[in-house]
Amino acid sequence: MAKIKKNILVFGLGLLSFSVSVDSKITFSQVNSSLVISDTLSQININSTLPGWKNSSIVNGAADDAKDDFDFFAVQGGSVAEEFIFEGKRALGSIAQTGFLYYDKVTGSTMDQITIGGAGEIWGSQDSYLYKYDVNGYSQDENMEFPWHPVGIGMLNFSAGRDGTLWGISDGSGGLSVNKAYQWESDKNDWKKVRDPHDVGFSGFAQIEVGDIDNVWALGVVSGLVNVFRWGGASLGWVNKSVGSFPNYYDSESFQTLGVGGDGVVYGVTFYGAGPTYDRDLVKWDGDTWNVVPLKIVNRISGEIETIGTEDLGNIAVGEIESVWATVKDPIYYDSLGVYNAHRLTTTLDSGGSTVYVLRPQLPAVDKMDIGFYGEVWMHDSLKEIWYRLFGGAVRSATNYLSLVPLFEQLDPDYEFPKGSNKSSPFTIFKSINLDTGSIIYIPIGYVASPMNLNGGLISLQGDLHMSSTTYIKTGGRIDGNGYAMILGGNMGLPPGEYLKFVSDTILDGRNKDFVLGNGAQLIVDSGVTLTLKNIILKNVNDLTVSSFVMTGTDSNIAFKNVKIALSGNYTFTQGHLFIHDDVVVTGTSKFIYESNQESYIDNDGCLSFDFDTTFCYKPTGLNRKLIVMTDVTSKLSFNGSRLEAPSEVARGIELTNGTLILDNAVEFENLTVSGTANSLNNRAITIGDGVSASNNLDVYLLSGATVNTEGVLDYNNV
Repeated sequence: MAKIKKNILVFGLGLLSFSVSVDSKITFSQVNSSLVISDTLSQININSTLPGWKNSSIVNGAADDAKDDFDFFAVQGGSVAEEFIFEGKRALGSIAQTGFLYYDKVTGSTMDQITIGGAGEIWGSQDSYLYKYDVNGYSQDENMEFPWHPVGIGMLNFSAGRDGTLWGISDGSGGLSVNKAYQWESDKNDWKKVRDPHDVGFSGFAQIEVGDIDNVWALGVVSGLVNVFRWGGASLGWVNKSVGSFPNYYDSESFQTLGVGGDGVVYGVTFYGAGPTYDRDLVKWDGDTWNVVPLKIVNRISGEIETIGTEDLGNIAVGEIESVWATVKDPIYYDSLGVYNAHRLTTTLDSGGSTVYVLRPQLPAVDKMDIGFYGEVWMHDSLKEIWYRLFGGAVRSATNYLSLVPLFEQLDPDYEFPKGSNKSSPFTIFKSINLDTGSIIYIPIGYVASPMNLNGGLISLQGDLHMSSTTYIKTGGRIDGNGYAMILGGNMGLPPGEYLKFVSDTILDGRNKDFVLGNGAQLIVDSGVTLTLKNIILKNVNDLTVSSFVMTGTDSNIAFKNVKIALSGNYTFTQGHLFIHDDVVVTGTSKFIYESNQESYIDNDGCLSFDFDTTFCYKPTGLNRKLIVMTDVTSKLSFNGSRLEAPSEVARGIELTNGTLILDNAVEFENLTVSGTANSLNNRAITIGDGVSASNNLDVYLLSGATVNTEGVLDYNNV
């Protein structure tokens, strides 16, 4: 049994009953082959004699009353394509996966373009302005219906990733450069220009697609052909990926469109020929090259699988590997109305055992769409010129997992997982998690609304655990991550005195949200375990009463990837390893004290930055000067108006090699004896380079306005 708010339909074959929390009692029940929806005034029957639901009718009551309460259309999985109409909405009843299909008109959805990022993060563009969608809010623009909020300059084309990353291609609005790539800076509510590719003949971008910060792809014109590029980070920039097994490349085959999933899967549509009509191929990126996908299509009239016309393929949209959609010319209405239909990409085996990709019809009259990694689909009706939200489109056929996170802000399941040791279903939605002390809960893949009351128990992840914007931790416990991620939906934290102990490798993905450690709260990393903290802002880090991070063994590891660490007092890292990936920034007015006798690593393209008024104090007890290891010259240690302390009689100073040291504004180097006087010995100094090999030199950059004040010895020992 599950409570559902109005206009929400829970998915899942074989469930016997549902109820809706509206004024009158409304129930859903599956009786034999029928879906029955009823309230005290009316009843809607959708009976089935074929594999798909059909024959919709309203009986035993006033139809208008029923329409007030129901604003959806449902169809159960089947193989026969049947068209149904309910409240003026059309749907095709051919759903290859188990589950119900539900879609609804979005209020005020006259956007030119819409893109879906993380759970509940939806962006739109209209009249050269950028908007963000709030499912529970109201518009701040009096000229628009709720719930679109204006936030910045609109784009010709833009795309959001599952981690909140937003990129766009400018149409020249707001003084931005036309056909150039920009990245959205959420802290500034503004666009930041990204440099062009170095390819000779490059004239501008046409499309951009984002899976996450590590999967940003774009189409750009090079010498008249549309090439595909992948962003390689600040060091590499745009890398041309227009290499592959294109059978028609001699006919000037170019890319028409791209689709990038939140899991990194990438598809494209290429076109070739002389025009004005072009032939098209569906291609897929395998990590090294593009390969043409052997494509078939289900004829929506006959239901037969047949070869797709080479001119019929339109756009592609990708949520993840099991959620790939394409638009295809309607075999009946394209010539007269120019109508494309939305199709879902599925796989089957031919008689020889080879994989064949089959496009199955889902919704008619669709010209634009975007697919969220978590299962939400937005589609634009080309005839009515309005957007619809589609739910149920990301049912994963192989595992029957449901990706329904965007629904959860509205879903109110009347369900709390039983206390004690339990084995949950393949996909689990939690209103809350409440554990007894010492109990265990297994979650293959799940979502929790709020709260998490662990009581010292253990969560064992068998898949990623997604949290809503209102999820909070009430009491702490143990996390057996098994390499999976806990993904924040909003700002959250750990209450004072509580703890999370990670007993196997776990990722805490903040999606650029805050994680606030209450006074005395601790993140504990077990021996032999790696805790990866990524895309997160850690606040109130200190060891004023107890240490915010506790490493239980010398082989405990913390990996920081795109993290801001806000110190509220001195913090001491006593043992274990640190791994620095991407940008890691320490802020505040306190010290980060490194006392571990184990090596820590700044990865290639990683940058550990100490911002204004912070101090990095290096004093491991084992007298080892070389524990901060930089992988190569792209590994960076940065001091910006901050301080480096390396006592001469504790760690005997510090030696930095291989990477890059960046100094900006007023920087202080302090190399003192135990009595507080300046050190005078080179072998106990702050040393740059090892004096032996040029390959171990440390590049040093003093930025404009940088000053360096040294107390003790700063030994420049590059070869």
